[in-house]
Amino acid sequence: MHAVFPFRAFLFILIIALIAAYASATIIPGQVQVNPQSVSLIKGTPLSVSEELQIIPSGSTTFAETHTLSLSTDLTEARWQVVVYIDGVQGAVIPKEGSRVYVNGYLLSYPTTRDVSVQILLEGTVPPTTGSQELMILRFAELNSQGKIISESENKVKIAGPDTDTPSPARAEMVSPIATSAGKVPLSCIPVLGAFIFIFSWFCLYKKGI
Repeated sequence: MHAVFPFRAFLFILIIALIAAYASATIIPGQVQVNPQSVSLIKGTPLSVSEELQIIPSGSTTFAETHTLSLSTDLTEARWQVVVYIDGVQGAVIPKEGSRVYVNGYLLSYPTTRDVSVQILLEGTVPPTTGSQELMILRFAELNSQGKIISESENKVKIAGPDTDTPSPARAEMVSPIATSAGKVPLSCIPVLGAFIFIFSWFCLYKKGI
């Protein structure tokens, strides 16, 4: 009888730990800066974008190590400079060319007492055809360990402007959040299965009086 409470306490702690390990972070965007401030959405127009994301923890760490921060753009010839800051001190620097950048969760995972942010510098050009007077210049989302978008973590930054040679002031619009069916967060079967095996083994040992 004396071992029942410790076992229940252990089971409760294990469940809480599993939930905390897979909790998603909250990504808070700052003010988007677009240069030049007056643009036209015609092919080849160069653009530069700067943005800072604050990582607000909702689990036991600032960001789950098994998750990934995904960044993407519709700009062509995109060149990225992504910098992670911890308590205002520069950490990992990720230079990248192409439409997508993935930031490993390990680089963002710290105790909740730390202040983690991500600075994004992006340069590129307007693609040949936009199909409208809007262009998605930045998209960011948190991906779980299966590469699925975490529900309501996806954000898009769009810029509106004329598709003529006459520039007009750039208007950056944040579209957030975007919840999709693919955004449901399934737990990885490996840690869950391991937890059940561990609990079962513990219970068997307890029944045998070991």
